[in-house]
Amino acid sequence: MSNFADILKKETLAIHQQVEKTVIQRIKNVNNLDAYKMLLLDFYRFYKSIEDASLPYLEEGNYPHKPNYQRSLKIMDDLMSMGSEAPAISPINHPDISSLKEALSAIYVLEGSALGGPYIAKMLEKRGIDQSLSFFMGDGEKGMDNWQDFRRHLNELPIQENEKQELIQLVKEVFLSFENQLKTS
Repeated sequence: MSNFADILKKETLAIHQQVEKTVIQRIKNVNNLDAYKMLLLDFYRFYKSIEDASLPYLEEGNYPHKPNYQRSLKIMDDLMSMGSEAPAISPINHPDISSLKEALSAIYVLEGSALGGPYIAKMLEKRGIDQSLSFFMGDGEKGMDNWQDFRRHLNELPIQENEKQELIQLVKEVFLSFENQLKTS
């Protein structure tokens, strides 16, 4: 039997690929620092909203790697290094998160996308963006180790068969929330 992280990957592959295409299209539209700031702001709105909804459950469950799941701070650092002020944002529409299982399932989208960050950074560099790329550079050499560690924690959750479909649907909705954020600005 497959572990839950593998099930999520398989069951959300189509929406994941759809969102990747949207991200790539947005990157192709980045032709100056202002456009890059707008892209970062969209990533920030999405990440910050999902993190804010998830962190209370991670804290409540004494989840050991909470700092890794505050990637919005890296985005903010990149924005501020380009002279932007901290944006006042309203949360984006995303599925309700009301448990540790749901929080880690939502974070699955953020952590998985962090693996693609270095590729995005290279694409941006080819488009003339050569600064404020720390968010996309991610965890560097520790990236895959952090991903495997996250997967291990996700797979250790006591997820019942009847919960799997609900969590898979939640992850699909998180992907859709990200795509909607990228398309609406």
